[in-house]
Amino acid sequence: MDPRLLPSHFNPPTLAPPKDASMADTFYDRLEKRVADAQGKLKPGEVLTLTFHSGAESIEVNDIGYHNPNLIVLYGRDGVGNECRVLVHMSSVALVCKTVKLADAASRKIGFVGNEQDDAH
Repeated sequence: MDPRLLPSHFNPPTLAPPKDASMADTFYDRLEKRVADAQGKLKPGEVLTLTFHSGAESIEVNDIGYHNPNLIVLYGRDGVGNECRVLVHMSSVALVCKTVKLADAASRKIGFVGNEQDDAH
């Protein structure tokens, strides 16, 4: 039987293939959504900070990128203000999300720079 002759409920729309959950871009997209949700709940005078802790070192994250299959790239500054780039396997990413109240809060968003193939940063 010709499928065009069937009622439309027999012909569901073609769906995009599911993303591979083991890839960095899927992890990145989920992280971006979580951060956007948290930023959307901020009150005036508040900013969201993300901090990556690795041993004795803490990095305040400003931007996030990825490189498939499993590398996440965190850009930020260490405790004394030095610029840092952290290359970390996505299974080892643990970020502390904190809402901070500031007297003169300049609205600051965590940046998502996308795929790092060209190493544009």
